[in-house]
Amino acid sequence: MVETATTEKSLTPVIETVDDQIKHEIAKTALAYRGDAAARPLLDSSLTELRRLLGNRNDDVRAATSDLLMVTYDSVAARALIDSLAELDRTSPTTDPILIAEELNRRATEQLNAGRYDEGAALFRATLGVLDGHLPPEHEDVHTVERNLAAALYMGGHLPEAERMQRAEIAFEARLRGPAITRAIAEEALAITMVAESQADSADVHEREALRLFREGAAPEHWRIWSAERNLAFIAAARGQVPEGLALLDSSIADARSGPGGVEQSAYLTAQRIPFLLRLGRPSDATRSIAEAEQRLGTSSSVTRSHRGDVNRYAAMVDLASGDALHAVDRLRSAVSLGQSPGDTAVKPGINSCLLGVALARVGRREEARPLLEAPCTAYAGHGLPDPLIVQWIADARR
Repeated sequence: MVETATTEKSLTPVIETVDDQIKHEIAKTALAYRGDAAARPLLDSSLTELRRLLGNRNDDVRAATSDLLMVTYDSVAARALIDSLAELDRTSPTTDPILIAEELNRRATEQLNAGRYDEGAALFRATLGVLDGHLPPEHEDVHTVERNLAAALYMGGHLPEAERMQRAEIAFEARLRGPAITRAIAEEALAITMVAESQADSADVHEREALRLFREGAAPEHWRIWSAERNLAFIAAARGQVPEGLALLDSSIADARSGPGGVEQSAYLTAQRIPFLLRLGRPSDATRSIAEAEQRLGTSSSVTRSHRGDVNRYAAMVDLASGDALHAVDRLRSAVSLGQSPGDTAVKPGINSCLLGVALARVGRREEARPLLEAPCTAYAGHGLPDPLIVQWIADARR
């Protein structure tokens, strides 16, 4: 009845809406196959059109806004999207349980990004509670949230529970024979937990399977391929296979260079060659690599504070290896500062703080070095797969 009474003119917005919804689904497919950078312009364009046709308060617009937020790393643009969703929650709260679950999932992700891992885990559990009874246990959205919960547990240090969930996810994906990328993500999540549990051999097996599946299911330029190669490189080095690890890392650099954001990504990976080169006794190559990395990174705004902090740490490692501990102190102070939130003056007890203690000890500033050589260095050396060169430096500095 409605169709027979509808004129061609009144049909036009409906057709446009369906067309833009299809475009949005294409954008989400691009996200899975080609990665965030390729999907972001498509998601942005489809959200603009859906807003134009449906208004800001439509549930499809709300969902499209959440999708775009998940691939937006520019803090200003992300803040605008978050504010838009918050305003929608205030003025037009949804009663759709799936959209409520999406909102809870988004808030949980925000907690994770802020370092509040237990709070994030609690919100992911609440998300699963909302989905229970509305979606079957095998639904992809349920498993997405379960993967998110496992990640929150891993980040919060609850490794046995994270491992249990990740193994269950791998078994489920094996029975389902789902998309290769989904299976690869499950394998890689467990590999990372195995690294945290100091199980290098098991980590190697699962990361290699993840890489195989990423290559099977993703575009050649997808960031997950070069990221898996990089992970395997560090795992290989932890197992004493440093030359193989460096070869894997160089493959990662070549693959990253050909993808979206290739200049910055490959430059950051080039800085990560430093621990391999120093362990292989190639300090001159390490000096060239850090110089090349910093030149290519330049002042690009797409490079995060934490990544710039990492690059300063790698440069400081070159200084420490060459005997220039005073310059290393300056580099490591910058690394610690970049790892903090703006306005936060507390020294974070991480690897940058630990190496700052090593550098301070070498220049004779023992009192300042001592607290940094305790908790931060103990945490680094006793967790995961620490670099044996750094472990030796810590031991020397403590003596």
